[in-house]
Amino acid sequence: MKYTTGYKHQLAESLAVSTGIHPGMPVEHEYFHLSIAGTLTIREGYAWDGASGGCPDNDYTLTPSLIHDILYQAMRLGLLPQETRRAADQVFYTMCRDRGLNWLTAKFYLKALHRFGASSADPQNKKEVLEVP
Repeated sequence: MKYTTGYKHQLAESLAVSTGIHPGMPVEHEYFHLSIAGTLTIREGYAWDGASGGCPDNDYTLTPSLIHDILYQAMRLGLLPQETRRAADQVFYTMCRDRGLNWLTAKFYLKALHRFGASSADPQNKKEVLEVP
């Protein structure tokens, strides 16, 4: 059996959201698809670790953290260029604001992502796959 660790949440039903990120060609993964038009479709069963770095998981951040984690995962896997990182951070910020998070807190989260997020998008930091007999 092969597995990975470190996930707190798992999507119970598929979800589609507009990201405003338009890849040159569709991005396809077992658990998500990003269309050229910028629609991200996440399939049921996708697992993610929620908000990071002291940012709480709540109504303001849970869905934005899902979208942000997928966009960073796509960069780690080489499915999106590293230059997408700032746009992915902006998607997180905008989604938090759209959910009612005050602008100052959202701006703080955005600045933290800009400053500390690069390693999470780096292909050298893929999740380790563990195997047990």
